[in-house]
Amino acid sequence: MATLIERIDDTRSHLTRESLALVTRTRRAGDGLVKAFTNEATDWQTYFVTQRDAVRAEVTKLTAPHGLERAALRVADGALARAHGTVQARLGVLERELSRASRATKSKNKKPRPAAKRPRASRKLVTEPAS
Repeated sequence: MATLIERIDDTRSHLTRESLALVTRTRRAGDGLVKAFTNEATDWQTYFVTQRDAVRAEVTKLTAPHGLERAALRVADGALARAHGTVQARLGVLERELSRASRATKSKNKKPRPAAKRPRASRKLVTEPAS
């Protein structure tokens, strides 16, 4: 009976130690979670403040004299630059195609070259020597 009571007592003290450890780990995890949420909220707040300041700066530029005109001209400049690139690329393709076509017509119009003249072997008749 004494052994059974000792085992029950050991089990009770073991459960008490483990429950205290579990409470401690849970409290630390909760503190870590609170810290993570706080850091995330601070990061988002910083992001929103930065974006707000960027929008304010852009609005200030647009409301300045000739601000809208300047913005429209920048957009048009970008579009024209892209169009210029597209036109230059297409012109390059057309030039290559035309140069190939002109080379092909030149080679068709050429007269065939005569075969190179080779020295001919002697056509002397070999006769037997008169004895």
